[in-house]
Amino acid sequence: MIKSGTMKRILLVLVTLILLLTISFSSLFSQTKKPLIAILDFTIGSNIDPAYKISLSLELANNLLKSGKYRILDRKNIDAILREQGFSLQNCSSDDCAVQIGKLLVVEKIVSGRISKLDSDVLISITITNVETGEIDSLETTSCRNYHDLFSCINELANKISFNSAANNPLKNIKGILKYNGNVIATYPQINPSIWIRNENTGSAMKVNINYDNISKGEFILNGLPSGKYGMGIDINTNQDNGPKYPGDLNAWKQFEVNDQTSELTIDMNRIIHLTKPADNNSLLDNTSSNCADFKTIPRPISFSWDLLDDVPGATYFITINIFECPYKFVENVKIETTTKSNIQIDLPPSKENQFYSFNIKSSSINGISVGSFIVHFPSGFGWDFRFRVTN
Repeated sequence: MIKSGTMKRILLVLVTLILLLTISFSSLFSQTKKPLIAILDFTIGSNIDPAYKISLSLELANNLLKSGKYRILDRKNIDAILREQGFSLQNCSSDDCAVQIGKLLVVEKIVSGRISKLDSDVLISITITNVETGEIDSLETTSCRNYHDLFSCINELANKISFNSAANNPLKNIKGILKYNGNVIATYPQINPSIWIRNENTGSAMKVNINYDNISKGEFILNGLPSGKYGMGIDINTNQDNGPKYPGDLNAWKQFEVNDQTSELTIDMNRIIHLTKPADNNSLLDNTSSNCADFKTIPRPISFSWDLLDDVPGATYFITINIFECPYKFVENVKIETTTKSNIQIDLPPSKENQFYSFNIKSSSINGISVGSFIVHFPSGFGWDFRFRVTN
């Protein structure tokens, strides 16, 4: 039989455990819960096309939902609730009215926007109001050069709102370490790498403050990143006589996630391989036509040549050739070859009508580390393959 004093101690321990579990669960829930928001139709100036009133608010909702930072009340539910309450949005443009709507909708935040025209520019402002306190949590504005840029401007503003959303999402500083062939890059201390960040949830480019103080040690700091998924493009233009992404330059694309455990990233850079035959990717190529007949035609068999990566002895080169249908629809892979030499001869069947071949080359070290990639330039940009047709 359990004594009375022992039973009391057992009950006290059980109660304490239950309280601790409850507190822990509540804390976890509060950290992961996303705020529920409602997005109102934009208020537009008298000289703005009324069609943008709804379309831009829907575009904003779509981008904020993609960010993964918010739960968004469906537009149909907003209309149904307000209609049931006999509330009209026609004359509702003040912050107090927005808060009143937020309370009727039982949301945590209310989002409103305004579009106006100033001279030749179109101005957009978006306000996020805390329904409980009535205070403005965020106010983001931007200027668009014309109506064609409006949706891009909305994407930019959505990205800013998601980036600056600090509720349950503390900002982090992430250290990046640049490596090539397994070694820290410290040979270009006078050249800051060009770094481009994309929010993978919204698909929008981001402006991030980057500290290069320790770049001579191959290190940099991304300052103030919130939790989320990102893509990062990095270029080191080792030859200042031409632009970035040319043969000999270093390039990398890194996808990563920022969470409570993220503090450091290692980026393996690739040196861009110099193709010398049947085309030279150290010069501009006409490589983007939507008409197959415009591509370079090469008689079979075809000899491909490139410069070996002299700083990676024994590297293996991986050649991939695919068939595409114009303008750019994948059909099939036709050849995968590996070699340690600087050239290879491949016999390909003549190209069918409205089809072309795509050539790509990559390289890895004897330790299996990616060290080489392929980029071509053309008048309107750059790409990752050489496109051609084959004839007898």
